[in-house]
Amino acid sequence: MEYLDTRDMAAQQQLARAMDVFHGRIDAAATDDPFAKGPEAVFKTEAAKLQAASKEFSDIVARHGSSKIGVIARFYLGLCELRQGQKNEGVKSLEIVRNNTKDRTVAYLAKKVLAKYYLDSGNLKAAKEILDGMIKDPQCELPKEDLKLDLSRVLTAEGKRDEAIKLLRSTRDESGKSMLQSMLIQELNRLEGSAGARAQN
Repeated sequence: MEYLDTRDMAAQQQLARAMDVFHGRIDAAATDDPFAKGPEAVFKTEAAKLQAASKEFSDIVARHGSSKIGVIARFYLGLCELRQGQKNEGVKSLEIVRNNTKDRTVAYLAKKVLAKYYLDSGNLKAAKEILDGMIKDPQCELPKEDLKLDLSRVLTAEGKRDEAIKLLRSTRDESGKSMLQSMLIQELNRLEGSAGARAQN
């Protein structure tokens, strides 16, 4: 039992270090050692930072793949892979996280990232399926307003502007004074404005 606790603590420390690397600062004057100047990781380029973070997260996945810490590391590895243009690898990592049973919150975050990736790459059906499922899922802990905002963007991309406006209006009315309220109103104004401009042409 003591061995497990020690191993778990070491894994947590490794994850904390990997997160520090992932959130590291960019500075052209940085040295090859990102921690040379102190506890904050500093890198010469974004590419160098993502490469270092990928290595850190890959090591954790290799050692603790099926644990909760391994799932979190795989999520960040997927983000790094997508940002480095390794799209197939990134999607594969996030799909594994999406289907994990160790950490539901991270699974939902992976779904949200995948939905955005599918929207940006033109796979509207997949994006819509993920967002619809999350909105209807009573166990999903992510803000529903945020997910509906994303869904409205999918509907707009599908050419269903009226549906998107209707969804945003009902979400605005339900959301009260949440932080996302201003974003919803902004998006709604943008869509209503372009719909009005179209009607005049």
